[in-house]
Amino acid sequence: MEPGKQYKNPPLVEVVFELFFNSKDWQPIVPILFYDKIKTVLPKVGQNSAVNIELNKKSLRLLGGNENIYQYKSNDGSTLVQLSDRLFTVNKLPPYHGWESFYNTIKIAYSFFKEIMPEVDIEKVGFRTINKIDVGDHNLGKIKEHFNYYPVLPENVDNNTSSVDLRVENSIVPNEEVLALKLQTIKQEPGYVAPVLFQYYVLRIEKVPNDVMGWVSNAHSVVRETFSKSLTNHSKQKFDEQ
Repeated sequence: MEPGKQYKNPPLVEVVFELFFNSKDWQPIVPILFYDKIKTVLPKVGQNSAVNIELNKKSLRLLGGNENIYQYKSNDGSTLVQLSDRLFTVNKLPPYHGWESFYNTIKIAYSFFKEIMPEVDIEKVGFRTINKIDVGDHNLGKIKEHFNYYPVLPENVDNNTSSVDLRVENSIVPNEEVLALKLQTIKQEPGYVAPVLFQYYVLRIEKVPNDVMGWVSNAHSVVRETFSKSLTNHSKQKFDEQ
């Protein structure tokens, strides 16, 4: 988002901080010890079936799986931490109270995680935002009306597209850090005539810095700037409407 800009009606669906770590550092008692520390902040605890995450040097993909993941939630369910034998995430769902609030939640949860696993080998660290807006129609003209990035079509293909699925990856640090943008039309749902999901994801894939909190702060700045530059003024004006 624009520096210092707090929209009245932000398009945010979810914001996620995530760590991928070496499972050799895992002990079965870790989820219990973590809950003992986080329970005053996130009192609800449970287990869920997780996806398996396949990583390579440049990107990741999600696969179906039966891995158990522990979830620690706020009373209203809008803030949660997820923990498995190789994944640690901090997630925020609406209402979103701004970056400083979410940053403090990450800081608290990550400090507890490090207290329990001080020598953990962190392999990857990521920060992503998932957003959704209604563009009115899934044709290319409407996509261009709302976004500054979109597919370029051959001359023999008109603008009457019915769906778009676009992914772009940009190297921030060659072979070490990547910024991914994803734009995807999805099916009509309550409250949305022609919804579009758009995601921004910064992933550190090599040489994770010791200052993880400094890294995530910088990653947020990258995402915020990319958000601002990839949407048109017409689109951003909607976020200030009640």
